[in-house]
Amino acid sequence: MSGGARIALGIGIAVVLAGAFLATPLELYHFDLPGAGSLTPTLAIFVVLALGWIARVIARPAEVAKPTLRDWAIIGLLVVMFVGIAISPVPAISARVVALWGLFYLVSLQVQTFTPEQMRLVLVAFALGAGILGVIGTINYFASGNDVVY
Repeated sequence: MSGGARIALGIGIAVVLAGAFLATPLELYHFDLPGAGSLTPTLAIFVVLALGWIARVIARPAEVAKPTLRDWAIIGLLVVMFVGIAISPVPAISARVVALWGLFYLVSLQVQTFTPEQMRLVLVAFALGAGILGVIGTINYFASGNDVVY
């Protein structure tokens, strides 16, 4: 892959992750999954990013961050959580938690290849998404009739 194509791919991944954080206020809208909660826009984007890492590791393994010694702790956690599904009173919820942590881990592997500019883009989007969510929460709080701010 040429240098320009590699930069474009990195920018594309950073923009998708930034979009995930900007989609945070859309958490109010979700698609119900039977027995395991719901799928929100942010979670759907994380799924796409995790699948993107899998596709990248298959297509161009030399250009992708892969698990290293520092990742053994999270991998061990995922293994123990996966085994815990067998003894969980609600296996669907436990499986969802394992899947979420697995997605977060794969997204973290994507992020390890970001340049400082791409990381700034993602952090700004994260801050904007959190700010928008805060404004929505404040509006909903006061619209509910509460007027006491602690």
